[in-house]
Amino acid sequence: MAPAVGQQALFFLWAVAFGAGLHVCYRFLGALRQRAPALTVMADGAFLLLAAWALTVYLLGVCRGQFQLYQLLGLACGAALTQASLGRVLSRLFGLFWRAVGKVCSPLKKIWEFMKILF
Repeated sequence: MAPAVGQQALFFLWAVAFGAGLHVCYRFLGALRQRAPALTVMADGAFLLLAAWALTVYLLGVCRGQFQLYQLLGLACGAALTQASLGRVLSRLFGLFWRAVGKVCSPLKKIWEFMKILF
């Protein structure tokens, strides 16, 4: 038996929220991929695990196992709305974040190289 229309609307709105959150995570890891191409596989794997976990939580927790195709449309709408509204801002913000992380970790990399020479 299909859920009531009000319940379907609630599931759709939750899907939009989950889609937006997944898109923000994708942008966050995308900025890492641009900054350090060697970490592409790791970033993609982390996103895959995060997306699988989020979809499991959404479908089994929020929707109580009631999967409907409109929920996938809600996920896509959430990602598209986030891209259209905050896409450039998020890219710049996360780029600045990973640049700062790179500057902080740069001395650690030099120390690591020095330790490798010693040992």
